[in-house]
Amino acid sequence: MIAFVRGHFAVKTPARIVVDVNGIGYELHISLNTYSAISNKDSGQLFTYLHITENAQSLFGFADLAEKESEEIAVIEKFLPVQMTEDEVKAAVEAIVKELGAAGPQDLGKVMGVASKQLAGKADGKLIAAVAKNALTT
Repeated sequence: MIAFVRGHFAVKTPARIVVDVNGIGYELHISLNTYSAISNKDSGQLFTYLHITENAQSLFGFADLAEKESEEIAVIEKFLPVQMTEDEVKAAVEAIVKELGAAGPQDLGKVMGVASKQLAGKADGKLIAAVAKNALTT
C-alpha cells in the first residue's frame, strides 16, 4: 500500500498530477479541492488511495487526510446494503405485528425476533426496537 507520495510536481492538471519521486513518475487522479491546494506549489506530499477494479488500478491523490478518508468511505458505502427509511421500518414492523397478532408490550420479544431477522442489514437494530416498542404501546 502506498500511503503518500512526496516529490516534484512534474505535470499538473485539474484532474491529474504526475509526481516525480526520485526519477519515478506517479500519476494520480486528483479532485478540484486538491488541485486548488497544490496549484501554486512545485513540490509537496499527497496522501494516496489505490483503487483496484477488475480492469484497472488507479492511484488517487489528496492534499489532506480528511478528503482521503471521505473518498474511502464513499467507496465502501457503495458495497453496503441500502438502509431502510424510518417510514419503511414502521411499515415493516406494523406488518409483522399484524402477522403475529401481537397485542401489547408483552409481545415485544416475539416481534423483535421476527423483525430482527427480516430486517437484518437493512435497518439499525435500535431503530427497529424503538419502532416495535412504539407500535406495541400505542
